[in-house]
Amino acid sequence: MKAIFKLLNPDNTMSINRQLAHAIGLAEAVVYGALLSKYAYYDQHGLLTDGDWFYSTVEDLEESTALTARQQRRCIDTLIKSGLIQCKVQGMPAKRYFCINDDTELLAGILSNGSKSSCDKSAQLDGTVKQSEPVTNGITEPSSTSDGSAPVMTKAHNLFSPNVTTCSNEKEEQDFTKPPNCSIYKTKEIKPKLINPINQSEDIDKRSDYSRIIRDNTECDFIIQQNPEKKEIILELIDIIVDTVCSAKPTIRVNGEDIPHDIVKSTFLKLNSSHIEYVLEAMDNNISDVRNIRSYLITALYNSRLTLNSYWQFRVNHDMKEYWQEG
Repeated sequence: MKAIFKLLNPDNTMSINRQLAHAIGLAEAVVYGALLSKYAYYDQHGLLTDGDWFYSTVEDLEESTALTARQQRRCIDTLIKSGLIQCKVQGMPAKRYFCINDDTELLAGILSNGSKSSCDKSAQLDGTVKQSEPVTNGITEPSSTSDGSAPVMTKAHNLFSPNVTTCSNEKEEQDFTKPPNCSIYKTKEIKPKLINPINQSEDIDKRSDYSRIIRDNTECDFIIQQNPEKKEIILELIDIIVDTVCSAKPTIRVNGEDIPHDIVKSTFLKLNSSHIEYVLEAMDNNISDVRNIRSYLITALYNSRLTLNSYWQFRVNHDMKEYWQEG
């Protein structure tokens, strides 16, 4: 047992309040605990901004909680509606900033509701166990008879075969005057199925699923909130990403070359808000004439995954050089 506790290092565990988990949900409580840990770290090192604000990226929170971007978004929305946290997007590239609301009365009320919910669930569980009767293979225990005859098997609910009927010692008289029921020998009329070579409903569902994934990965709503004047362009970029990912073509034209679709799809599914911000800035700084805007944007999105880190490194070096020259 000591070896197990040694492997499960306390430093690699998460602290979750049970009452809070009962009140708002387990995943939400996990995210709230992770944000509290982030706040404590930033506060201890004097890194809080604008009072009590701190940032946490999708990747950081996923590493802390093992929750995907979509799950994080749902949990953060619940925490905001509960009044436990605040969230905003700012900076370049855009980052999610959080603030823990210091409202002890609100938190105490939520914990009280969670404790009450836990007690109610326990009471319901105890009541269910007490009221349940033993069932053996779907048939109740045979009841004894006063005359010593064979016991009568009563009807019981069969968990595995609910339509199975039980038997009794009373035999039903068969009426041979009636013709036998031959309905079981009738064959069902088989109607031909219409096969559509192109299943449009599946294509629509597939596109809808990828659209949700890409919007979550890129934090589309946050970027639009940060850049409302560029809403149409941002939505156009998201549509281009979705179209490219769902394309049936074996290759995609990028940088004047035909790249296998699987490679481009994998690259586009890894794009996040930083890459969208990078492409938006590149479009603002571009002064050349672009004839095929769609091809240009596909290339820009594909290259953003490869050149983003180098771009910001050059920006930092340039700013530091100007700073030292002014000093």
